[in-house]
Amino acid sequence: MSPTAQVLTSLILAVIVLSPPALGGVKTLDAVAAVVNGSVITIHDLREKIIEVDSSKDKYREVLDRMIEDALVQAEITKRGLSASEAEIEQAVNQVKQQNDLRSNEQLLELLKSQDLTFSQFRANLKNQIERGKFVNYVMGTKIKIEDDDIRQYYEENYLRDNQAKKYTLRHIFLDGPRADKTKRQKAKDLANELRKKLAAKQDFSQLAKEMSDAPTAASGGLLGDFLATELQEEFLQAVVSLKAGEISQIVANDAGFYIFKVDKISSAPPPAFERIREDIRRKLNALELERHYRIWVSQMKQKAFIDVRIQSDDIL
Repeated sequence: MSPTAQVLTSLILAVIVLSPPALGGVKTLDAVAAVVNGSVITIHDLREKIIEVDSSKDKYREVLDRMIEDALVQAEITKRGLSASEAEIEQAVNQVKQQNDLRSNEQLLELLKSQDLTFSQFRANLKNQIERGKFVNYVMGTKIKIEDDDIRQYYEENYLRDNQAKKYTLRHIFLDGPRADKTKRQKAKDLANELRKKLAAKQDFSQLAKEMSDAPTAASGGLLGDFLATELQEEFLQAVVSLKAGEISQIVANDAGFYIFKVDKISSAPPPAFERIREDIRRKLNALELERHYRIWVSQMKQKAFIDVRIQSDDIL
């Protein structure tokens, strides 16, 4: 996946579309799934979100719960005056152009077209990202303070245990399927399932990577190299941490597409120096604390809010 696609993919955020409830009590796509303090989430919204997050209809309540949380967050953004200004959005647009070495709006439009995004959708995604960042910092940022002792304790518990760290030699198959392109994403998902079945049937991982992977590592049979567990993204770590050498992971999906990993080898490595990773640990602990405070905030808001879930299981099928 190109750096360009990665930058754009990271900016693609879910936008809740609120539609009015259907009249007359007839079950339609615009029938109400839930009401959150007067804001309506329709069954159509819910079905679209299920597709967007690659979930299944039998898990509709999990997806709906996330949509309810999004509605509560958006209400708080409006209440506290945290909306993104035109100047902030324009600054974010310019940052994306700079990061992708784009010298004109025409080049940006071409790039967005390749990602199946209109400029208005792109700006809406940026606006949402800016507002969520403001919300996190305003509502929770002041409550979080990571002490040096916290960093040292994390280092000792996660890097010095047994004086050794696991090092994974990994291969992967990557199938390009950005969330913004639903057709391409579905094809990538279907191909990932097909390849996983072939791998379960003992077909050669390296050969399939050479033939099918969209990553630059395809030519080397998908060889990624050596990684400490702490160097892997969380979703990738969870996919490989329980594997033995020679074993293959389940499919991992993210905004960019679909991944399958193979652990070639597991070895031991000395831990990195504390000073070298001090700030990395601080950022990780900060993110964990933000998530913890966010979950507390959501729980409190749900208790105070008027939430009326009207959808039944057969409405979504």
